[in-house]
Amino acid sequence: MIPIRPLRCLASAVAFSVVLICVLGAAGGSGSSLSGASTTVPDSGVRVYGVVQAGPTCPVERKGHPCPPRPLSGVRVEARVLSGQVVASARTRSNGSYVLTVIPGIYVLAVKMENTFPRCPLERVTVRPRSPEKADINCDTGIR
Repeated sequence: MIPIRPLRCLASAVAFSVVLICVLGAAGGSGSSLSGASTTVPDSGVRVYGVVQAGPTCPVERKGHPCPPRPLSGVRVEARVLSGQVVASARTRSNGSYVLTVIPGIYVLAVKMENTFPRCPLERVTVRPRSPEKADINCDTGIR
């Protein structure tokens, strides 16, 4: 008997068209997924990684008393296609680092937080085949 293998698909809007990627996996599934991720991405996915941090951390920085940005732990980073659909997400670690796996394309990274501050900008990234993309996100604490 021939084993039935699941068909895995990931839809992505790229430029002005929709791309549907389907991968025929092994019986147990061959895709990789991230803890807390909203989708399962084929093994051919590309990593987007970086650090989410907030600064400034004090009102006045003096010589000998630096005010380095602080990592944002436990915040959700989403990768969205240009239409706004979330295709992958992950929570940051205690050091502010995150890793997402997506197919090649253009994405907007968004940090989802419950508080008004810090405010994190949207980061646009272009992911190329077999080329991990680093995207640090620097959020503004509002301290002046």
